[in-house]
Amino acid sequence: MKSHKVLFLAVAIALASQAQANDSLEILGGKSTRILDNEHGVSWSISRIQEYSKFSINFGYLNEGHIKPSQEYSEKIKRDGVFALWYLQRNFTQRFSTGFEVGPYLTGSTIDKEENNKTISSVKYHLDILAGFNADYKVTPNTSFTIKWLHAFPTKEMGSADIFLSGIRYSFGE
Repeated sequence: MKSHKVLFLAVAIALASQAQANDSLEILGGKSTRILDNEHGVSWSISRIQEYSKFSINFGYLNEGHIKPSQEYSEKIKRDGVFALWYLQRNFTQRFSTGFEVGPYLTGSTIDKEENNKTISSVKYHLDILAGFNADYKVTPNTSFTIKWLHAFPTKEMGSADIFLSGIRYSFGE
């Protein structure tokens, strides 16, 4: 595991471990798609949602997966990072809610390039924007099933990406 990935993951775990009574822990998995060439990768995320009176902040780590080379790109790209998203949620019933989130996404893009039968890796850091929508269905008073769509806005190396995730959100208090 690259050193920046260890750092990003350590930050996300530290944020998640500090959860208070009105916070939630979200663990999601899914698929990312690079828009330019429709290549896919397996994605996952862990985050802490800290609730305030009118909004929430979603702090976490997102691994967009390993996107294989395509005909347009000869590089294999792995993008992941930490985010802090402003999160608004609308409850429709006691069990069903939807939300919108947007905010900064500090990414590290590892680019593996083949040259002379050798793989050369480089890491580039970017401050990007991440935005998306989600739907939650409470299965118990503290546990929800979550589906989420996120869009990582364009960077030169990766291009924009759509990330589709689903998983569990656990609330530490009611």
